[in-house]
Amino acid sequence: MGKEQVNIITVPASVLSMSEIASILNECSVDFPFSIGSTNADISSIINKLYSNANWVLLYSENQLLLGFIAFYINREDGFAYIPYVWVAKEKRGHRCGFKMMEELKNNVPDYVKEIRLEVREDNSRAKFFYLKNGFEVWESRGEKLLLICRL
Repeated sequence: MGKEQVNIITVPASVLSMSEIASILNECSVDFPFSIGSTNADISSIINKLYSNANWVLLYSENQLLLGFIAFYINREDGFAYIPYVWVAKEKRGHRCGFKMMEELKNNVPDYVKEIRLEVREDNSRAKFFYLKNGFEVWESRGEKLLLICRL
């Protein structure tokens, strides 16, 4: 059997509805715990912020099942994109899905964006390895987290 075809799309801020964003977050909540607490107010606040400001790279299967996403914000004044959330379905990890989404992001940010930034937990060796392999470098230590940057 051949490789499954995937579809990657980039979606600007405010195009996805709040219910679509809630559905995306629900899809990944089992194995991607958000550090937002458990109250409905916290979840609503995150959904509102993502709805108002986040751009998305979405990865779907041929059957339109969500396989992964990157949510990112664009800081126009300072010329960088910031990624607060990256998720790939467990069964698709190690199949270059994260790489494909990261390439989509790098190729579709506005020209004035000169770098991509994100934070990763110091003890998350798998994530650190992925980002370093994909062109990021450690910029600074922030206690339990590292700020990584990728220059474009």
